[in-house]
Amino acid sequence: MFDSLFDFLNQIVESNIAEMVGRFTTAFTPLLGACVMLYIVYMAWEMLFDRQNMVFMESLKTIGSLTMVTGVALNTAWYMSHVVPFILGSGDQVTQLLLGSGSGAGSALQVLFDRVWSDIGLMASRIEWEFDAQVIGQSLGIIAMIIISVLGFIPFIGIATAYLLMAKIMVSFLLIIGPLFIMMAFFPSTRSFFQAWTGQCFNYVLLSILFPLSFSLITSLLKETVFAGNITFVNVIFTAVIFFALCVLATQIPVLSSTLSGGVGISGLIGNAVQGAKAASSAAKTAKNAPGQIKQGVKDVTSKVQNIGKPNIKGG
Repeated sequence: MFDSLFDFLNQIVESNIAEMVGRFTTAFTPLLGACVMLYIVYMAWEMLFDRQNMVFMESLKTIGSLTMVTGVALNTAWYMSHVVPFILGSGDQVTQLLLGSGSGAGSALQVLFDRVWSDIGLMASRIEWEFDAQVIGQSLGIIAMIIISVLGFIPFIGIATAYLLMAKIMVSFLLIIGPLFIMMAFFPSTRSFFQAWTGQCFNYVLLSILFPLSFSLITSLLKETVFAGNITFVNVIFTAVIFFALCVLATQIPVLSSTLSGGVGISGLIGNAVQGAKAASSAAKTAKNAPGQIKQGVKDVTSKVQNIGKPNIKGG
């Protein structure tokens, strides 16, 4: 299931990048050419008043950097065949070297899901209903373990999948506008923009490596603890603690990746999405309660109008 989901998303992302990169490059090339010409004129003006007379070296550096940057950014075929596959696939390739073949983000997520689902089914097969206190207690413990495992695993798998899918989509946007940021490396005043772009790309690569590694570790952890077969009250509590820790871990992996890449990265996207969902829910509740509030306001106004002219004399 997850393999098919990520493969489908990869096809959509790659086709979208291939279609939009050429259009984007064609759109900003005239503006870029004008900026390059203005920068060359500015450098020529500076060289006229340079007392050290470093005209040759500065010209050589400018020509070399311009050739390199334009060769990468404006050569769409080379960009699509080298830069895009490197950023999209380097994380999965490193993961395959560490965990074995077929161990990308989607494969690792599928292995974890299949293992947990299989172990939950194995626990469910051990449920017995007999008129025996020990058997009933054991069955209730298994049911509690299954409920906690399902309620704990679904948020974890949802958070991890959301981060990976959003990271894949966001990196496609980065790659579409990549030629512009690569060209910004030519100008000293905009070179920091190129550094920020490379940091975001590296953030995605780290996410593609850290999440599958965490899935492999989590699979081993659940095998030795939650699904070890010893069902006790302590293990049930221990299972709840473990799945809570896994949900926290799923939210902290992007934070670690963003910290290592030197930027905000993908870690703030899910939080902003959750806040947006809460705001939308609050607005929906307000809109739902609006007719009742209007009705109550009309009743209050009607009551006040009816009381106009009535004597307001209190006995006493």
